[in-house]
Amino acid sequence: MRLTTARPSVSFALDVTVQKRKKPTGILLRQFLKSSRTGSTWLQRGEHGLFAKMITGYISGREILAAVFVLIDSRHTPQAIDLEFVEWLAGEDIPYALVFSKADKVKPGALKTHVAQFLEKIAPFTASPPPVFITSAETREGRRELLAYITATLANGGAAA
Repeated sequence: MRLTTARPSVSFALDVTVQKRKKPTGILLRQFLKSSRTGSTWLQRGEHGLFAKMITGYISGREILAAVFVLIDSRHTPQAIDLEFVEWLAGEDIPYALVFSKADKVKPGALKTHVAQFLEKIAPFTASPPPVFITSAETREGRRELLAYITATLANGGAAA
């Protein structure tokens, strides 16, 4: 999952990835904060909750929020952290769309399966499926559709198209 925002004075990105270590020590959760003022900073484990509060406060406190785009790596089956974030967005009635990235790096059958699995897992806490976009930065797949959605959403005064 990657959450990015930019304003003239501050920009930050949250990049959350789950990696398996070589030794059987479980899963390592990495969170990375990049600020235009401070450079790059790795968050210490104790800071995760504080940063999560900052992000959720930023999103839920926005009066003018057209939509949140949840970027999901399409090479993987649904990840718990992505599902939790979508569940939180749905519970807060925050408009969102799912953007499955790196479509060029996965076989079409696996891509279809991963998207279907994700939609199936979020079905219990969503009234209807959110907009879904399949994208690739390399091949530019989905770019036109995503930009059209953004344009339509903004034209509707921020109401998701």
